[in-house]
Amino acid sequence: MARCILHIGTHKTGTTAIQQSFLAGGPWLDEAGLYYPQAGRVYGGHHNAAFDLVGSPLFERERGTLADLLDEVAREDGRRSVVSSEVLHFAAAVPAAMERLRAMVAERRIEARVVLYLRDPASYAASLYGQLRKRGLVDMPFAAFVETIAREGAFSLDGWRRYPFAYREIVDPFAAAFGADAVIVRRYERGAGDDALLRDFLEAAGARAASDLPAARHNVSPESYAALEDEARRTFAGRLG
Repeated sequence: MARCILHIGTHKTGTTAIQQSFLAGGPWLDEAGLYYPQAGRVYGGHHNAAFDLVGSPLFERERGTLADLLDEVAREDGRRSVVSSEVLHFAAAVPAAMERLRAMVAERRIEARVVLYLRDPASYAASLYGQLRKRGLVDMPFAAFVETIAREGAFSLDGWRRYPFAYREIVDPFAAAFGADAVIVRRYERGAGDDALLRDFLEAAGARAASDLPAARHNVSPESYAALEDEARRTFAGRLG
């Protein structure tokens, strides 16, 4: 039976750094008993396959579908495949997408484990807001941004991008699809240095210990976000489930 790690994010938890480490490859991958599939992969992660799953207009069929990716996983019956995209966690808000993912994995007799990193909500809000502003996706003041999250438990950009801050909205659908024991939740530690993030991921994935790991360099929110974090913490107090 093929085995797979579904690394589903969330955003702003070092996912890009982990993906870049896998993309770089090296002897450590074989040592850890892991395989990084090519189908559905763009910008280092399996985002195109995830776009397919959640119905994103960014999906490009010629870059590989979700079926293409899972077929590749199913053919790898030795090493454990790592499927990584923070877009995957958007599926938790769409029951039809979760059922499709569950059924496609089951049809291919793939044993799936889900790895999810979560960040302190106030820190996550400040960092996510900075990213969305930089990309021109939000223009509201930060106070309005965090008030929306406190009121709704999430921030929704459109029909396929919903960022939950009541984290059970992510955990529970994946646990229902693959079993509670198959969902591994880790706390993202901002500023973890060197290869600490990648080592933690390998431990969560149940991979064999490996030496000479590439350093998982990930972005750290600037100190200027500290005031935003404090504001978010005050707004969220007692309001997020």
